Parts: sequence; C-alpha cells; structure tokens
Amino acid sequence: LRRMAEAVLEAFVASTEKKSSPELQAILEESAASGVTDLPWENLSQFLAFKIDEVVKEVAAEYKDLPETGEDSASETTKRLAELLLGFEGAPFTLQRLCELLLQPTRHYKSTRKLVCALDKLLTVSTLVSDDPLPLMETEEQPESDYVSFLGENEHAFSAASVMPRRPPSPPPSPPASGVEASSEAAASDVAPMAEDAPSEGNMEM
Repeated sequence: LRRMAEAVLEAFVASTEKKSSPELQAILEESAASGVTDLPWENLSQFLAFKIDEVVKEVAAEYKDLPETGEDSASETTKRLAELLLGFEGAPFTLQRLCELLLQPTRHYKSTRKLVCALDKLLTVSTLVSDDPLPLMETEEQPESDYVSFLGENEHAFSAASVMPRRPPSPPPSPPASGVEASSEAAASDVAPMAEDAPSEGNMEM
C-alpha cells in the first residue's frame, strides 16, 4: 500500500494537468486519521498545496466573500498558503488538522476568510511531526503489567476496608506460670489494692 501511495504521488507530481483522484483522496483521509505519514514529503506537500488551492477557490466561489483581484483574492491567498506549506522540510505537526480541514472545509467555517485564517494558523508553526513524540506515543501500544490488569478486572471486588493498612497481629498469650510464680503473682495482686487503700501515717496520727 505504501508503494502504491508513493506511485500515485509521483504520478501526480509528474503530471502537467493536476487533478484529484480517489487514490489521492484516500491518502488525504489516511493522513487525517493518523496524523503521521511515511510518504515522501516533497511529493505529499505538492499534493497538499494543490488541494489548498482547490478547496479555497471552491469555498470562495460558493460564498463570494473574497475580491477577484488584489492581495486578498483567492489566487493570491492560495499562493501565499502554498509558499508556507512548501517551506517545511517535513510534515508539520498540524498535518492531521490540516487534512481534516481540507476534507471538510465548511464544517466549522462558513466563510472563506475564516477558512483562510485557520489554514494560515496551521501553516505558521515550526514543529514537525518527526519532532513531536505525541502522535507516536498514541499509536504505540504500551504493555500493561499483570498487576494493573488484575486490578482493572477486579476493581469492584475491592472495598475501602480491604485496601486500608492492617494492624500487626497480636502477640501470642504468655505460657501459664509455675506453681510458685503463680502464688507469688496472686499474692502481689492481693496486696497491691490493700496497699493503695491503707491509710497514710499522717491520717493515722489524726
């Protein structure tokens, strides 16, 4: 498919009579869907410049809101936009939005001036697709750990109490004391309250 797309673009560039085709339209749709391209930029940019010229002139003919001559005419406007596009050394990172706009130019913009303003903003950037890691990060599948998968599949099985830190286990009970130690402990326990209840020397003198 890539070689076929390259051949289609090469044929378009070599042709003296430029015109769109279903194959070129498919290339535009693919770029609008993915936001990245591995096609030769020198050929793809030629097609995109042609498409900008075609779309702007079609919208201007529909809305009739651009002068026929002068700097703001459709011809001069598309020439300026093409110069911006062809000035890139590679596909700009706005490629996806650019292709979306060329596929549906009047979906969000109901005047040629607003469309041209949007195209101008998309073409006055400095970052290229190759410099921007976001499209690549979105397309690459990141492996998910088994632990995260397990939590995701069993998220309803965990309650708030189950994830709270647990108390350390209580120490085991002490072994029973021997006869002598037991009698001594019992005597001490009996004497202690009596010692607390015994009157002090001061009270006795009174």
